[in-house]
Amino acid sequence: MKSILAQVPSFKDSRLPSLFSDFSNLKETNPDGYEANVSAWEDLLLKCLRLHIFDSSVALPAASLSASLEHPLYGKPKSLGLVLSGLIEQRTLVPWSVFKAEYIAPFSQYTDFAYPSRFWLSIRSSWKLSRYSPDLARLDSTEYYIHMPTLEDLAPRLYKSLEGQVALRGSYVAGILDFEMFSTLMKELDNTLSDVDIQAIHIYLSRDKRLMSSRTLPGHEKLHHGELIKVSGEKTITNEDIDILNVKVNIRDIENRVAALELTLSEEIPQQIKKMLDSDASRNRLKSLLRRKAQLAKSLELATSVLNELHIDEAQSHGTIFTSLQSANAVLSAFNKRVSLEELHDLNAEISEQMALTDDISDALGESESWNEDDIEKEMERFRK
Repeated sequence: MKSILAQVPSFKDSRLPSLFSDFSNLKETNPDGYEANVSAWEDLLLKCLRLHIFDSSVALPAASLSASLEHPLYGKPKSLGLVLSGLIEQRTLVPWSVFKAEYIAPFSQYTDFAYPSRFWLSIRSSWKLSRYSPDLARLDSTEYYIHMPTLEDLAPRLYKSLEGQVALRGSYVAGILDFEMFSTLMKELDNTLSDVDIQAIHIYLSRDKRLMSSRTLPGHEKLHHGELIKVSGEKTITNEDIDILNVKVNIRDIENRVAALELTLSEEIPQQIKKMLDSDASRNRLKSLLRRKAQLAKSLELATSVLNELHIDEAQSHGTIFTSLQSANAVLSAFNKRVSLEELHDLNAEISEQMALTDDISDALGESESWNEDDIEKEMERFRK
């Protein structure tokens, strides 16, 4: 921890005795000194998050925090509970148990009471958080403190990258995820994220910012991971989306089972292959495993083909085209009311003359082009396939 303290300017050696002491009395006797100490601890906690000291980007572990911050000379920080309470009051930190339970207004809104809705939201949150005790939280190994400014900065940036990944795949299906798929993509974008980080990001993006849709699937009401997450595009989750996710989950499960069998066949069995072939029972077991692998491979092929044959993206495009045609019809109808038939006949005659001239020019230009008919035929054949 000493090396971390050295990276925080407010933790100078001369200030360490005060920072690690019980400075609660400073709140009355020296308010500026008290605020300086709290601010210094906030700087240190933020530095720890940025350096991933607690294997997390946005969450501080309540139970182990005091021991982790212990100084070899000054011991554990005696005013840590006071510091945490102050940061919770400011909404810089929000207990994980509270954050999961209800919406917490963005950090910046708590400094602006010009809007009544923000004011009353602050009052409600203040009442709930005022009942929270950091001292009791030390006894709960599942409790964390979410650093809201970091979450509010990190989550939208990760979501923008996630949208980009989905867009690159160019399909509607790519944006339909369960929590495990979402978690995998998040860790691909930032491998420093902890499980709690990813859960906090998911809640923040779907519940607080509504940048993506999320719905708990039937039968999974008590499981956080039983979620359908919809990234980008139309935010409404449909029954078709649930069907798509079910197919994707089935494919993933089959892939995992095939991978497990391949591991057994490629790493575990070869070491004992001769012994297995010497025994009828072992030979039958090997044959059974190979049959099972073939069966799973066939199931995987079938499930993948089902997903491909759903023509989801084509159907999605049809819906978009239909909506566009409806809009176009309304526009054309409005314009048609403004058109005079007599003027239209005269205009048609002029357009016909210009079109004829255009055709003549195009024919002349076409004569100067040298086309490779074989290449054209190959392209045609490729499209037929």
